[in-house]
This record gives sequence, C-alpha cells and structure tokens, in this order.
Amino acid sequence: MSLYRIASFFTLVAGFVLILGGDVLALADKKADAEKYTKELKTSKDAKVRVTALEELAKIGQIHKPLIKDAEPEMVKAMTDADRTVRIAALKAVGMIDPDVKEVMPIFTKALNEEKDEPIRLAAINGLAAMGPNAKDAAKDLKKIVKDEDKTSKLSKAAKNALKVIVVKKS
Repeated sequence: MSLYRIASFFTLVAGFVLILGGDVLALADKKADAEKYTKELKTSKDAKVRVTALEELAKIGQIHKPLIKDAEPEMVKAMTDADRTVRIAALKAVGMIDPDVKEVMPIFTKALNEEKDEPIRLAAINGLAAMGPNAKDAAKDLKKIVKDEDKTSKLSKAAKNALKVIVVKKS
C-alpha cells in the first residue's frame, strides 16, 4: 500500500471521528437541555417558562425522542393545564413528538369538541396534524369542524389541512 493511500485512509478515519464526535457532543448538549426543560416544566410556576420548556422539548423530541422520555408525562399533563397558553403550547408540542396515541387522543378530541377557546382548538388541530396518519381516529371530529364551521374560518381551514395529512388516500 502506498504512503499516499495510507495517509488518505487516516485522513478519512480522522474525519469520521470528528464528525461522530461532534454528533456525540451535540447529543450530550441536547440531553442537558432536555433535563433542564423537563425540570422547568415540572417545577416552574411561571407560564412563560413552561411554554418555552414545552416548545424546546418538542424540538428536542423531534431530533431524538429518547431524550425527552422523562418529560412526556409532564407534557401530556400540560395539555390540561389551568393556564391556556400552557395548554396551547402543550397541544402543539405533544403532537410533534410522536406520542402514545391511545393516551393523548381523548385529550385532543375533548379540546376539539368541548373547548370554546378558538386558539386552543387550533392548537389541538395543529397537534393532530403534526401526528399525521397516527391521528386518524380524530378524522371524524375534524370533518365535523369542517362541516359545522364557516368555510372561511381559521378552524375550518386548519381542519381541512389537517385532514390532508391525517387521511392519506391510497393510490
């Protein structure tokens, strides 16, 4: 083997080590962030802090879901929080993290069907849309919104868009 090939091989190996090392460091940072936001979600009395924690946990969960395993029960609990801004953030965030559908679907459908606050209903629709075909059990509730609401309303438009990603038509 020529000296050039040996040097190329070691350069390639060194590059992989740097790339993988960077990923490991980034993952360690995300783990620390997940722990920080989980603690804030559990303990903070400040709704803004909890909203930020939910938003950040959703982002981390989309990158590497196991990092937010400890936060998931708190995120689900936040879907029924007394503070509406926390509920809105939680409905969106939980939809983004590939949740246990059986556990969260009743909370989503209750928000769709019983909530009077339009932003909360929109958050539920957006959370369901983020779940994609996993949210198929909510399709009838979304179709009801499309049918019952003014066709130009935010709710009707959001429900139509959610149905496009939830109900995938077979070709």
